Amino acid sequence: MPAEHQHRHDPTFYRSPADAAAAPAEKLAYLATFSRPADKPDALAVVDVDPQSPSYASVIGFTELPNTGDELHHFGWNACSSALCPTGDHQHGDRRYLIVPGLRSSRLHVFDVAANPREVGSVQVGGIGRETPHPAEPDAPLRGGPQMVEVSRDGRRVYFTNSLYGAWDDQFYPGGVGAWMAKLDVNPEGGIAFDERFFPEGDAFRGRRAHQVRLQGGDASSDSYCFPS
Repeated sequence: MPAEHQHRHDPTFYRSPADAAAAPAEKLAYLATFSRPADKPDALAVVDVDPQSPSYASVIGFTELPNTGDELHHFGWNACSSALCPTGDHQHGDRRYLIVPGLRSSRLHVFDVAANPREVGSVQVGGIGRETPHPAEPDAPLRGGPQMVEVSRDGRRVYFTNSLYGAWDDQFYPGGVGAWMAKLDVNPEGGIAFDERFFPEGDAFRGRRAHQVRLQGGDASSDSYCFPS
């Protein structure tokens, strides 16, 4: 077969959702950033999320769009990480936990819904009134709140940013919303906690606001349509 017609499987494609969840953790996150006002092009930022890497929690790639005024928003992968699974052969874990952010309070709650829903963990950062600091910079008031929550394939890591929508950011935070990204580690028995080493913010995003997150090899929301209803 001619080389141009040979198909090579992406190594991040797996035979089942269970295999995808058990696979190695993501090492990169892809982040939509946008300029407000649209005085420069929006960009796709690449963030190092490998805790063993010397550039962990840093923006290591930054690709500008060719035009201004896009205001990048939601985006996703073209295929799910369990794309090789045989039809009708789905093996996956229970959908047991909900991650629920509060727009005004900037609290992020975890609910166990296995039986009667109950809160099993929460954190707070930023906020319209409180401006709660991130643990990495405990003396610096923080604007914006948990937006665009993304969960890793194995459910052990939660990423989020602080910009909701340009016009609304300006209304809620007339003094400026800034730009930042945070990560939570999830305890399998319940509860969440900040990774205090992970807090790219400010100049790391070159004057853009941080919005949607996607993870290398797939993530929970990109893969959601692969599961039977």
